[in-house]
Amino acid sequence: MSFFNSLFRSENTIENKIDKIQKGDEILREILIQEYVPFIVKTVSQKLGRYVSIENNEEFSVGLSAFNEAINSFDIKKGNKFLAYSKKVINSRLIDYYRNSKKTRDIKVYPFTYFDEEKFNALEKRYMMDNAGELEKIETADEISSFKLCLSEYGINFDDLVLFSPKHKDSIRQCVKIARMITDNDRLYDMMTKKKAIPLNELMKIADVHRRTIERNRKFIITTCLIIRSDLDVLKAYVMSVEEGGTLNA
Repeated sequence: MSFFNSLFRSENTIENKIDKIQKGDEILREILIQEYVPFIVKTVSQKLGRYVSIENNEEFSVGLSAFNEAINSFDIKKGNKFLAYSKKVINSRLIDYYRNSKKTRDIKVYPFTYFDEEKFNALEKRYMMDNAGELEKIETADEISSFKLCLSEYGINFDDLVLFSPKHKDSIRQCVKIARMITDNDRLYDMMTKKKAIPLNELMKIADVHRRTIERNRKFIITTCLIIRSDLDVLKAYVMSVEEGGTLNA
């Protein structure tokens, strides 16, 4: 199995699922909503500044309804990310809920920033412990959707990565090492991002590796560089596992 196979092989992104739902797949709608319940809970909890349970909770019901509304109103043609859009819809509907509810007189609503960092971290830790597996799946899918756009600027396609990435552990580690050389050198990295290509001549001055190795694994090395310099934590964890002696294969 190739280095990126488990991450990038599927084209079944959440935006593609939304497209199918909008075309009439109601079974997929129910599946998607259930799959993203942890995301809805987290979004509502962050907005209110307190952990929100699923059972008999009006705010969660508002968030659930808003998520379903976002599925219906999301415009795929604009090229936006659905999760970012749905978060805005959920937050907006929660504001509407408190404005229109008779409970407003009895409830003091604090902005999320009101709570100190320690209290937030406790909330986040509790939630992440309870929903770590599901949230990682959601965040990974969201990261990959965003990363696709970045790679396209370099003429890199996910299918190419799956097919042409190095297959052997030693080759993978060597390419990750080369990528780290580039990212640790601001001048080399800036040259790469400006030219959308590896600065081969400059890199050969510091890399003790055959030129053909770099050329053959160009797309893989560029992709790894972009991951290392990104804030995509789930993807970066895969790269770090290789540097620490592990593998990226699922």
